Amino acid sequence: MALAFAHFGPKSGLLVYMDDLICCSSTWEGHLKLSENTFQALQAARLTLKPSNVQFGPQEVKFLGHIFSSDGIRLGEDRIKAILDIPTPTNIKELRSVLGTVNYVRKFIPNLATITAPLVDFTEKEAMKSVAKRWGPEHNKAYAEANKLLTAAPVLNFPDFSKEFVIHVDASNVGTRAFLAQQDGDDLKIIAYFGQRFNKSQLHYYSATMKECYGVVLAIQHWRPYLWGRHFTCVTDHAALRYLYTMQYTSNMLTRWAIALQSFDFTVKHKPGKLHVVPDTSSRLFVFVFE
Repeated sequence: MALAFAHFGPKSGLLVYMDDLICCSSTWEGHLKLSENTFQALQAARLTLKPSNVQFGPQEVKFLGHIFSSDGIRLGEDRIKAILDIPTPTNIKELRSVLGTVNYVRKFIPNLATITAPLVDFTEKEAMKSVAKRWGPEHNKAYAEANKLLTAAPVLNFPDFSKEFVIHVDASNVGTRAFLAQQDGDDLKIIAYFGQRFNKSQLHYYSATMKECYGVVLAIQHWRPYLWGRHFTCVTDHAALRYLYTMQYTSNMLTRWAIALQSFDFTVKHKPGKLHVVPDTSSRLFVFVFE
């Protein structure tokens, strides 16, 4: 199937996965043209479509457990319900399975790495004992909070590459969290969330400046396809990062990070901690209620 549409290119608007096809267009005229080209490619490859499986011009479409619409992308109700129906894990294997499933939808969940940190600690070698015996209130809280954020599924916006990107980064004593967004008038359109917990070495030996800088490095590297080759803004509540390139007597680690970031074109903007709040949800929510 993929070979039949290999000549379309990544920016054609045609998405191909196994035997599923989606035609994405910003205008009706463009949609008709793309559909025509798609049918011609199918005909040339002698492939046919089942009429009952074809939709023309739907307002939204379900694809790989996600719902795509003009508003953006959100998790499908079936995907969320499947995660919520997973029973509380009783052993390491089940816990790892749960964490892997939740991690698959991590870009929809703000601060996921920090929230699930108590659960991830269970998977470390020195903690690999019976989960049921060591499961406590903090683990119930982490499990419940992750599920709560899943039910309030945020609608993530599609990126507009004609506008400047902005990333907000914030580090804590547990890990770092960030979100990628674009300014649309007075609104901040959230595109994706990101987070990562610190390991033991980073937790105990990194200074506040190093933690904040490492968070910036991780976020920029994570969203490299969006940020590479274009100017963007990085918002942080750590004022010292504005002077990262002019600091004297910095550690070797900070120097290496500064060199790594020099290949990106961005401006660091300081926002005081009390004003620098990483949104827990987007401006528009799609809330699921399950019986």
